[in-house]
Amino acid sequence: MNNMSLVKVSVGIVVAAAATFIVNANEVLPKLGEVKNEVQEALPADDMPVKTFAQLLSQYDADKDGALSETELLSSDNEALKIAFKKLDANKDSSISKYEFTAFTGE
Repeated sequence: MNNMSLVKVSVGIVVAAAATFIVNANEVLPKLGEVKNEVQEALPADDMPVKTFAQLLSQYDADKDGALSETELLSSDNEALKIAFKKLDANKDSSISKYEFTAFTGE
């Protein structure tokens, strides 16, 4: 008799899981582009993600040498770049070149 109620409980769980899946399968999810646009609109202009190395240079390259030194980035207010600097500086020369940036971002 205990085996019979275990089977009934197991069947009930499977039916409930299948019903949940069917109900949620019809849910319309937002497209990635829509979500990305909403996030960009919600962020202040200063927090907008950098899209190109040229944008980084125009904002942070104080000595205009075409590379971003660790000193230039540490004096900036961009915390994300400060954190990512060690990963971006592949050859460990304390500066980020366009080559290192594009190799990291894949662009």
